Amino acid sequence: MTQDIDVGFVNKPEGLEKFLAEQGYVYVSEGKKGVRVYEHDKLGAPTLFYFPQYTPEENEEPDWSSQGIQSLVNINFSARDRSEVHDEAERIAKELVMKADGIMYDENLDDFFTKETM
Repeated sequence: MTQDIDVGFVNKPEGLEKFLAEQGYVYVSEGKKGVRVYEHDKLGAPTLFYFPQYTPEENEEPDWSSQGIQSLVNINFSARDRSEVHDEAERIAKELVMKADGIMYDENLDDFFTKETM
């Protein structure tokens, strides 16, 4: 079982590649619809999926379209991993919100957060 933390962007995040490289992430592959996969060489680190042309699905939760999201970074990690892996995923998500003007969804609070409200 996996967990996800999503960070959406109204505009494409400038400097995303550089930021991920600084965090130790490397580009691994490109999947369907141009989804870019990034992994860290540290065992158990979250995997990042970047959707440069994000298209929400009908009745999707959360409703990203209400936020005007055009692209999305999905941070995926095993739910069985230690809490430090979850902490790392949260840290990366918060930095993306602050540095790249992202919008993070907190499923526990069922709310969206920007750098102004975080």
